[in-house]
Amino acid sequence: MEQPKFWVDTIRHDVCKAASCSQRQQATRRSEAARQAVMRRQFGPGPAGVTCKTCAHLIRVPGGRHVYLKCARYRISASEATDWRAKWPACGAFEQAAS
Repeated sequence: MEQPKFWVDTIRHDVCKAASCSQRQQATRRSEAARQAVMRRQFGPGPAGVTCKTCAHLIRVPGGRHVYLKCARYRISASEATDWRAKWPACGAFEQAAS
């Protein structure tokens, strides 16, 4: 198997080749991987074992009956394309949130 060139390629190989993934799930995972890759390219890798859940830049945006997670260091819009996941590994812009 050919060695992945970028972190995004690694995610595609590891996650999206599963037979149980629908095309929509595969597209969503590729989009999520691309967002994470942009942050790592811009800010570098974050501390080992730390997730976005404890980062000061993770903000909660109310929208109807839901609360959407967004990263203040990425970009914020009303689109799901800028939604963030608390379980994602933190990037180099990580700052511990005040308790």
